[in-house]
Amino acid sequence: MKHNNLTAFIFAAFAALFLTACHQEKVPLSPYEQYYHTAENIDSETICEAFGAELENVTVMSAENSEKLRAAAGDIRINNSRIALPLLVSDLPEGFRVQYGKGERLDNDYMYFDGELIFGGERLETGDGGAIIKGGEKLADLTILKGSGMSETEGVIYSMTLSSDICKWSIGEADICSPAELERIFGTPSAAETLSDENVSDLFYVSDSCEFAEFMPSSSSVMIGSLDCTRLEENNALCEYVPYNDFDNMTDLPSLTGEPKKFEALSVFKDAEVIIGDFSCAPYIPVSSLEGDISLIPLETAPMEGTENLSDKYLLLYKGRYFGLTTAMRMPDRPADEGMIYAWYLADRENLPCDASLAGIPVSQDTESLAAYFENGELKEDGSFVMYDIYELEGQSVFVFYTRNSGISALLIQSVSE
Repeated sequence: MKHNNLTAFIFAAFAALFLTACHQEKVPLSPYEQYYHTAENIDSETICEAFGAELENVTVMSAENSEKLRAAAGDIRINNSRIALPLLVSDLPEGFRVQYGKGERLDNDYMYFDGELIFGGERLETGDGGAIIKGGEKLADLTILKGSGMSETEGVIYSMTLSSDICKWSIGEADICSPAELERIFGTPSAAETLSDENVSDLFYVSDSCEFAEFMPSSSSVMIGSLDCTRLEENNALCEYVPYNDFDNMTDLPSLTGEPKKFEALSVFKDAEVIIGDFSCAPYIPVSSLEGDISLIPLETAPMEGTENLSDKYLLLYKGRYFGLTTAMRMPDRPADEGMIYAWYLADRENLPCDASLAGIPVSQDTESLAAYFENGELKEDGSFVMYDIYELEGQSVFVFYTRNSGISALLIQSVSE
C-alpha cells in the first residue's frame, strides 16, 4: 500500500529555525532536559508553512479541536499497546524496539533519522554505538531526533506512520480513516487534498501546540507527530504494553479436496460464502448489514457503465487490519449504506493476519489445487485462475465470476440482461 509521508518536508522547513532555537547546553541534567528547548522557535504556523510546500490553504485548528489532537497524540494504540508522542526511544513499552535508518545532521548538537518501529526481535549492538534489530515485526515508520553523543535509546520519536496493512492502530478516538468519522472527532481539517490514485482526499490537521497528523483513507494509514518535548516525562508514564491477541487461535481454513466438481453460481448465495476470521456473510448483501469487526472506508463513487446505477468502492478492514476491497451498487437517489455489495477482493494469505475465503475457497489454498478441484476452472499461463457460471433468478440472468490473480482473490456477482 502506498504511504505518503510528508515528515521530510516538515523537518526541511524546521532545520533553519532549529539551528537558532537550540541552546548550547553541553551537560544536560537528564536525557529529557536535553530536548526541552528543541522546538522553542517553532510554532503551528511553521508546521502549516511546511505542509504548504505541498498543499494549499493550510490553517491551524481551533483551540477546542487542537486539544482533541493533542490528547490523541498521547493516546496512540498500536496492536493494543499505548504510545505517546513525542517519546524517548528508551520509554517504549515492553517488546518495542527502534531500527535507525538514514540520518541527517541539523547542527553540531543534533541529527534526525528515519527509522522503523519493530516489535520483538533481538537487538544486536554494533561497533559504532548503534544496533541492528534481528527478526521481529515492523509496525511503523518513524522520524527520530538524537542529540550528539547520546545513545540510540536516548533519541526522541517525533512522528510515526501507521498503516492497517501491517498493524492495528488508533489515534485517540480515531480508529478508521473514514473522512466523516475524522471530521466528527477532530473537526474541520487544516487542509484536504487528493494525493493518491483514489478519488478521496487525505486529511491534514495542525494543532495550535505543534501536533500534526495526516490521515490517508486510500491506504488506511496515518502519519502522526508532535514537537512538544516538554512532555517527554509525562508521555513516558502514559505508555503501556497490552498483548495483541486479536487473531490468536484462528487457524487456516481447510482446503477444498476430494473428487473434482463443477463450480455452480447458485452455491455462492449462502450465508457464509464470505468468511473473514470469525466473521461470515452472504456475498450479495446491503452495505448496512456489515457490522461488528468489519469496517469500510469509502474510496470512490462512479457511474456504472451501461446502467443508471452508481458504484461505491470501499477499503475493507477486519479488526482494524486491511483485508482488501469491496464494491457496492445503488441508484443515484439512494444513500450509500443501501448499496448492494456485488464484488469482493481479498489479499493473499501471506499478507493477512488470518485466513479468509470467497465462495467457500480459502485464500490460503494454492491455485494449482483449485484448478484440479473445479472442473470448469481454468489455470492460465500467467498463473491466474478463473471460473464462472450463470443461473436464472426471477427472470434475470445472474453472472458469478471468481478469479485468483496478482495477489488478489475476487468474487463478482452481477445481473445481466437476457
